[in-house]
Amino acid sequence: MLTNKQFFHEYNLDALTYKYGRIGDSQGYAIQGKWGAATSGSSTTVTSLATGYAFAPVNVGDTIIFRTPPDTTTIRKVATKVSNVEITVSAAVNLGTGGVAWEFLPFRIGATDADGWHHSRTKQGFSIFLNVATLAASGGLTARVQGLVSGSLTPIDLVAEGETDDEVAITSAGTYELRFKSPVQQVRLGLKAVTSATGTDVISAWMQELTPSVM
Repeated sequence: MLTNKQFFHEYNLDALTYKYGRIGDSQGYAIQGKWGAATSGSSTTVTSLATGYAFAPVNVGDTIIFRTPPDTTTIRKVATKVSNVEITVSAAVNLGTGGVAWEFLPFRIGATDADGWHHSRTKQGFSIFLNVATLAASGGLTARVQGLVSGSLTPIDLVAEGETDDEVAITSAGTYELRFKSPVQQVRLGLKAVTSATGTDVISAWMQELTPSVM
């Protein structure tokens, strides 16, 4: 069974040093939201039907998923957090005033050894996919994949098949696959701009691994 865990979604490079992002919890799962989410017509402003703190755990940059009956799923990014009961999203959405169920995938990013890790359960290898829709950073970007093995908290640099170095240079838009056979317990992906982080980049990245099917 193929499973996907996300590191970045429509990310804009902002540093010349590696930053490690993770979407979802360490298992890659979404977190169920409390109470219904609503809009007044088609709008980027989303409010909670309940007063208090419905959007308290949500942060700017998180991916939010709205599920409108009977079977419509709408995915947006959180653009601003006005309060714990009001947010704005990346594009207009029409949820109605009655409220719909929602969940979110938290996006957390940092530059320390503790940041960006997703658990990996496969012993058959995995692939990291980078979808570089727009690359505005001067000099392109560099990607680095690291792993953790059992009993160690020290990141190990991993070299993809066909590469000679753990740092992979990307200088143009496109979709790239980095394949690894190394069995590790946790995986993370770091991205950095090479010369300058000016401009607006649009970069998404995820891990695909083959895991045993549940019988």
